[in-house]
Order: sequence, then structure tokens, then C-alpha cells
Amino acid sequence: MSLVHTPDPIVDPERLFEGFENLMPFRVQDILLVSSLYDSFILREDGRLNELLIGESLELERLQIPGIIHVSSGAEARKPEW
Repeated sequence: MSLVHTPDPIVDPERLFEGFENLMPFRVQDILLVSSLYDSFILREDGRLNELLIGESLELERLQIPGIIHVSSGAEARKPEW
């Protein structure tokens, strides 16, 4: 029995993002960061996380940048208030 390699189908890039504009009303308002206090501090002090959020917001022409909510454990993240 021999295996026959079939070529990958041609993907139309426009079809990949066909429904993207329908998602725009559901914008991210807050990001839940589950990490140790140390890692949270490093991410905030380093500034890379904020740079990424600001860069993405500008690219998408958003007026409001998502906030970051920090919790230290998965159990805390599962609380209903998030």
C-alpha cells in the first residue's frame, strides 16, 4: 500500500477573514492575567505588555485600551466576577 501525497488546497486569504468585521462589536475590554505577583510586576515594569496592547489598539484604531486585571491563581480566576 503506498501513500499518495495530495497538495494542500489553495486558500483564499480574503475568505480567512470573511467574518472578522462581524466580531468588531465584541471588543476586548479587560484582560485577565493569571500569574505570580513577581511575574505580574515584571511584565508591568518591563512595559512590553503595555506596548503590545497600545500597538494593537492603534493598529485596530481603537479608542480605548483594554485594562489588565491580575489574579494569582486559577481558582481566583474562576470566580464569577470576571
